[in-house]
This record gives sequence, C-alpha cells and structure tokens, in this order.
Amino acid sequence: MIPGAQKSATTTIYMWLKQHPDVFLCTPKEPEFFLNETLFEKGIEFYSKEYFSQVNNQKLVGEASINYLASKEAAERIFDTFGAEMKFIVVLREPVSRINSAYWYLRNQFIETWDFYDALHQEPSRVEKLKFEKDIWWRVNYLDQSRYASNIRVYLSYFPIENFCFLLYEDILEDAKNSFLKICNFLNIDPNKAVDKIDFSNRFNASSQVRSKWLHNLITHYIVRDSLIKQLSRKLVPRHIRQNFTTRIHEINTEKTHYPVMTDDMREYCEKMLREEVDDLEEIIGRDLEIWKTSWLSNR
Repeated sequence: MIPGAQKSATTTIYMWLKQHPDVFLCTPKEPEFFLNETLFEKGIEFYSKEYFSQVNNQKLVGEASINYLASKEAAERIFDTFGAEMKFIVVLREPVSRINSAYWYLRNQFIETWDFYDALHQEPSRVEKLKFEKDIWWRVNYLDQSRYASNIRVYLSYFPIENFCFLLYEDILEDAKNSFLKICNFLNIDPNKAVDKIDFSNRFNASSQVRSKWLHNLITHYIVRDSLIKQLSRKLVPRHIRQNFTTRIHEINTEKTHYPVMTDDMREYCEKMLREEVDDLEEIIGRDLEIWKTSWLSNR
C-alpha cells in the first residue's frame, strides 16, 4: 500500500513498481476504496473483482490511494480488512511546499475553486461540511495531509513500525535508483528484475495544468464519474481498456507548468501550524529533517 503523502512523488514509485514482474498495482492508481463510503459499502468482493481481477501470480498486490494517510477511517478499515501484516510505503515531502503543490494542482484541474487563503483558514469547517454531504473531502484537507506525524501515529496504533518504509521526496530527487533499491529490499523482491527497465530521470505527475477545460469536464463528468455513458461502457468495454483510454486522454490534455510561489504570510501560517509535527516526525522515522527546516522563513 502506498497511502501518501499527496504530491510527494508517489506516482513515480507506483510507476517503478508496476514494471516489476513480482508486483501488481491496480489501475486506477487511486481507487480510494477505503475512503469512499459508496465504494466501501460494496464490500471486499467488489474491491477484489473491480481492481484486482487481472492479478496473475504476482508475489505482491497493492494500490496507491495517496489520501489514505490522512484518514483515520482508512487506517481502521485497512486493518479490519487485511490485518496487521499490510506493508506501507510512505513518501514525505517538506510539508509547506507540499501544500502549495497540492493546492495549485487541484486548482489547475478545476477541482479547487476556493481562494488559497480561505481554503487553508477555513479548512476544518469546510472538511466537516463536505463529510456531512458525503462529498470528496479528502482532496482539500491541505493542512491535515501535511500533519505527517499525527497521521502516521494513527497507523502505528494498528500496524508495527517495521511494516513501514519511509522515504523523503528529497531522497527520490537526489538518488532515485537508490530509493528504488530501498523499496525492493523492504518488499523483499529482487530489484534486478526491473531496475534496467526504469528511467530514473523521469518524474511522473509533475506540476501540470489542463489544456482544454471542455475536454477535462467531458472525461470527468461523463466517463470517470458514474454517468449513463460510464454504465454502458462497463458492459461493453473491458475495464483495462477503459482505464488506458482515460489515462491517455488525461496525458494528452495536460502540460507541464510552474506553480505560483506561496506568499510569505501564507508560508509563515503553515510553518506555525506544522512546526511541532515536523519535530515529532523526526522522532518517529529516526531522521534529522534539517533539510526541511532550513527552507522555512523562521529559520532564515
């Protein structure tokens, strides 16, 4: 399981592992089964059939719903479903930069419509309202997604720390190949079966924006969501073909971009909210996070 963190190179790791013959990771990358009430109510048989019907004797099977990390409900449901043996690969990025990247990614995908200031300062009430309405609250909980220590401690109440492989986003940028070797060692799989296939210079799901809003809305509202077109396509077109089609359209309809820099007052607010979290995280994962702290305004 790759439960997060959001906008921290999890797609890159997902693509690496998909090239390993001993690993099956489902498509879509993020089924969000353990978050989505409607999906979860359909039960584990639906989950297995819908996302893992193409498993073919792979040693390891998993998924990469990167919003699980910030969800207590997801942690409990994963434990209740699979037990304490589940393994997790958790990638962590400097939390303030992650917030900025997450916000602008969603803004450029036309998912986020709120002003950045309001989205952060009204996050708790907004998330509660979305939960009450059974809407997709887990995409806009920016600060909660960056409360790594608190989120990990929830998971550690269900799973032993030996079941976690913690990587920093900076590790992947500095030495991607070594990060892959660390993951393979953690999963007890032979890296030589895949290492020559992987282009470690390639970063997936980098900063991007939508080219055509019309095409994006067409795919989102009529093909991805549970529309009449999607219901008909389920009956006529195999799932892997549908997924490959939508993935390819998304690729064609996005282009790389640079996100705006966070203002100093917004950065100071986030740093104040997350400082204790970073200190606690150092203790949990046993790593000095000075590489994050030196970039903070309060330490310049």
